[in-house]
Amino acid sequence: MSDRAARARSFESVAAEYERHRPGYPEEALRWGAGQLGLEPGAWVLDVGAGTGKLTRGLGAVGFEVVAVDPGAPMLAELMTAVPGVETVVAPAESIPLPDESVDAAFAGQAYHWFDRERALPELQRLIRPGGGLVLLWNWWNERDPLQRELGELVGFAGHDPYRQDDLPGEPWFRE
Repeated sequence: MSDRAARARSFESVAAEYERHRPGYPEEALRWGAGQLGLEPGAWVLDVGAGTGKLTRGLGAVGFEVVAVDPGAPMLAELMTAVPGVETVVAPAESIPLPDESVDAAFAGQAYHWFDRERALPELQRLIRPGGGLVLLWNWWNERDPLQRELGELVGFAGHDPYRQDDLPGEPWFRE
């Protein structure tokens, strides 16, 4: 397992705390992403790197059928407690055991930076039906707020760009 993969999986040992402290995602952000892809209520979407289900809940609340995918069974156990009945798959973003073109879109909340992009992007494209797409979301520090700015400085995130443009997926896999 690569160092990046090991760090990504480190959350599993604190899944309950992760669930308790990680913020959710604003409905307006989810609706905006869905609108960019022309998704309608009832669409099938992946939550890739679903963790404990913060994004899964939001996607379900705006009317999507969600398949939650995460490599960590402890994280998905927390998800299944929070979102009973949701379909879950224990798998990394790089190898998801679902049929080709089986979903309308994929969403990744606070997870894309952990993916092995060379393997994950073709895998996601394989799963997404033609006309679909990938929505990437992050919760981030509001450095205009003095307290958050100070906290960012203390933990080393001040001025950090969570999604450098050259790190985002592009052609041939996806377009902006």
